[in-house]
Formats: sequence, structure tokens, C-alpha cells
Amino acid sequence: MNPATRYWQRKISDLALYLDKHTTFSGIYSDAVTGPPQVCGMPTTAEGGHATKFVGGSAWADGVKRMWTQLRHKAGAAVALMSESNAEAYIGVLHANLALYGFRSCGHVPAFQSVYADYTVMVGALGMDILAGRFAGKFAGTGTWSPGSPSAQDRDAYRALLAQQLSYGSQLGWLDAAQALQFFRRADSADELAYTRKLVRLKVQWQAFLTTGRLLRPPRVVAASAGADAPHMPRLNLTGSAIQQGSCEVDMVVSSAWANGAGEAIWLGVNHGKTAVQVTVRLRVDDARVVLRSHRPLPASGGWQRLHGVREVEVTRLVPALAGVVVEL
Repeated sequence: MNPATRYWQRKISDLALYLDKHTTFSGIYSDAVTGPPQVCGMPTTAEGGHATKFVGGSAWADGVKRMWTQLRHKAGAAVALMSESNAEAYIGVLHANLALYGFRSCGHVPAFQSVYADYTVMVGALGMDILAGRFAGKFAGTGTWSPGSPSAQDRDAYRALLAQQLSYGSQLGWLDAAQALQFFRRADSADELAYTRKLVRLKVQWQAFLTTGRLLRPPRVVAASAGADAPHMPRLNLTGSAIQQGSCEVDMVVSSAWANGAGEAIWLGVNHGKTAVQVTVRLRVDDARVVLRSHRPLPASGGWQRLHGVREVEVTRLVPALAGVVVEL
């Protein structure tokens, strides 16, 4: 497929509109089309041909943008559009991006979300397949399922992923429903099920911040304690889990700060470990942000009012085990 051609722009658009017309779904997902822009080319044969010569420039990205823009105009505002993966080139033409791959890197930070969180909805995280067992060789093209009970480290990794998703503004999950149900029905999965329910409720309750809001500067942990024997921030070792390659340790409490369109701000702390943690963070609440002059924020954000005063804030809270805490700033 060459999205720089009018033939493929019409073809993908028409297929998507056909699905929208003949099904009861309210959204369209197209896999891989909006991944990182490919080596740019232009057709050397008749319109719709596959032969290309590589010329550089932005032919691929421009073609995909025209394709999705055409589809948005035809489908109307009632149809949500999403594709894989998150790329700056397509901000403004998609409602949501399947943002999977950054979560596999130990120590990753929500850089993409900090710029674009209020312009698009992030969905998913790679690695949720750990609930059904291990998927060896997935990225080498030789992937085979190795079914069985997830290890203790796999369970730790699942909870850490969910905490990061909530804290960084992604829609929770990217799970195979049948595999997830099989896992959650196990007697030894009661903790993971209760934890998942708590985070889903937080996501719904605070969606004006965590779904269509703006990610603020990252909070800085200045003190953390899990009791007299653990005077510092506890860390979970995920080395050897199904989603991590190489050694990896993560803080037990993941936190972030968010603003909504009404100028209000919150701090969110999520404890994905099995020990309560007393945590103190400092953060700056201000209006510093990247403004994309060629795009508008998500309609649900309601436009942007200035935050109620620029200030330094210190928050101290006991974050219970396997739970999240929200503090209005």
C-alpha cells in the first residue's frame, strides 16, 4: 500500500466507511497505518501501482494525513478514529493513538503524553499478554504461546504497567478479553482483580483530568517510607518478567500531576505493591506547556482556562497497598 496515492486514500477511506455503515460500532481502528512514517516514496507506475522510487520528504506522512482527513469529513463527528501507533505527524487527524511500545523500556518517561495528552487519547501498553503466559520470541517473528500461570514477577509487572498507564493518561488495558477473564477468575488472582477495579474507577471518576486533561510537570519524590524497616521508596524488581528485557526496577508508587480545562489540578499516586507507602512529593503547578498552533485540543477538554495561580506544592499522603490516591491541589 502506498498512502501517497489517491487510489489508496480512497480505498482505505471507503472500507472504513463501509464498516461504520454496516456495523453498530461507533469507532474505527486501522492497524499499523499511522505507525512511524515509512521511507518516503512516490509511485512510478500508474495511479494505484505498487512500484515506487524513494525520494525522501514527507510523501508517506502527508498521504496518510490526507487519507484520515478525508475519512473524518465523510464519517462525521460521531465516529471515533484510531490507529497504530503514536506519531507526531498524525496529531490532529486522529482521535486516539495506540501507544504501545514505550512501556517496554525500563525507566521510560511520558514524554509523548506530556506534549500531546490534551490533543489525542492514548490507548494501551505492550506487555499485557503476560496474563495468559509468556510470548517468547514475539519481536523476532517466531512468537509462540507458552501457557501457564504467570509468575510472581509477571504479576508485579502487570500491576506496574497498569499504574503507569493510569498515571500517564493512557486508557487502561489492551487485553485479550478471553485471556483476561480466564486469569481474573483464578482464585490466586483476587488481588489483581480488586486492584484493576480500583484503577478503572479512578480513571472514570477523574476522566476530565486523566483522559482529556493536560499532564503537568512531573512530581519530585522528596521522602517515602514503607515503615521503620524501609525508610526509602520501595522498588519492585521486574527482571525476568515476560515484559522486560534485561534488569529493571521500578518505584512502588507511580505519580503524576494533571490539569483539566477548568483550570483545576490534581496529584495522583498509585501504589502497585503490596505494602502501604507514605510518600511526600513536591511539584510546580503552572501553565507551561507546548501549544500546537495548527491543532485544537480535544473537544472534551472544553477549551483551556489558566490554572488557579502558579505555585509550588508539597503533598504528603499514605498510599495504601494496591490502590491509588487523588489529591486536589
